[in-house]
Amino acid sequence: MQEHIRSEEERGVEDPAKDIKNEFRAQFTALADAGAYTFMKISYVNENQEGCQADMLLFGHYYLETGTPTWVHTDGHVVRYYRGMSYEICEVVPEARKSRIYPAIPFSLMGVTQSGSKKNGMTPTRQYERLVFETVIRSVFLLTGRLASVPSPQDTNTLANLKFACLNLEENRKSEKGRKISLQQQGWATGTPDASQEEQRDPDEASTKTLRYMAPRETTAYLVSTKRAHTDIDSMPKPGHNAKRVSLLNHLTNYEAEVDAELLVKGEENRYLQMKLAKEQRACRNAEEQWEVLSQRHDIEKESAARWKEKYLGIKAKYAKLKKRHGRCKDRIRVKKEEGEKSRDSKLKYQEYTRHMQIVRKDEDDEV
Repeated sequence: MQEHIRSEEERGVEDPAKDIKNEFRAQFTALADAGAYTFMKISYVNENQEGCQADMLLFGHYYLETGTPTWVHTDGHVVRYYRGMSYEICEVVPEARKSRIYPAIPFSLMGVTQSGSKKNGMTPTRQYERLVFETVIRSVFLLTGRLASVPSPQDTNTLANLKFACLNLEENRKSEKGRKISLQQQGWATGTPDASQEEQRDPDEASTKTLRYMAPRETTAYLVSTKRAHTDIDSMPKPGHNAKRVSLLNHLTNYEAEVDAELLVKGEENRYLQMKLAKEQRACRNAEEQWEVLSQRHDIEKESAARWKEKYLGIKAKYAKLKKRHGRCKDRIRVKKEEGEKSRDSKLKYQEYTRHMQIVRKDEDDEV
């Protein structure tokens, strides 16, 4: 079913996806299953120190299996990695520390290295795996409608990367189903109907359901590691036991993994709430201290206002006294002015009388 392969510069991204879908139909169906991926609205700070939100894809964990979740976002050109809980403001992972990021299911099934083990730096294998993962990430954003188109970088072989992811996904799924078939052939499921009839009817569909279960949509997906997901195979009973017991052990193991993951998430939420409570308590203490300072300042201002009021009343009383005194002085000045006018009239009359007497004496002297 292989068709003629043209150059990627001519085809873009959709044609390689068609080639992959025709050549690896079952694997591509599992790869393109939107239910196997977890998208959430994540808050972060951009290059301009502005708060933003975007739909991000849960990719894996940071450094350890119990580390903080790692999210990815792409605009079609660049894939950026963020770390943090979904309810926190996530921080971007710098390029120098991207080697500490390890993929979780379903991405870990598309690679060849163990996602939970520690490694010294970014090996060539992990560098190539990161290119493969970023190609799958762009394809998932495109298939879920979060990107209108995805350019094909010249330094990235999109078709080869998608083939690599599909082949590894098929190999990992086959290894898991092979272990189950081997156990059944050894008589582990004797005495009961075939426990894998669903897989025999449609192995690809059953494996896809297993993949979807191992990567639920909740934020706890990153906590279910590959080793823990296969615990149901390693912990099966000895030959001769009933298959129902095997199924029960599988359910118990999966339930234990889910409970552990939920406990870890609840622990993270509890620590976050404790930090938030401590922050609010510090803010409350600061507010109480400020209230005490303002209360003391209010008492001081109140005492100062009382003193100024007393001074105002004293000045007001002095003003009233001065006003009365001014009235009395004004009355005295008026009386003196009236008396002065009377004295001036008397003086004029006296002067006129004196002149008259002088004239009379002069006339008498002339007669003599």
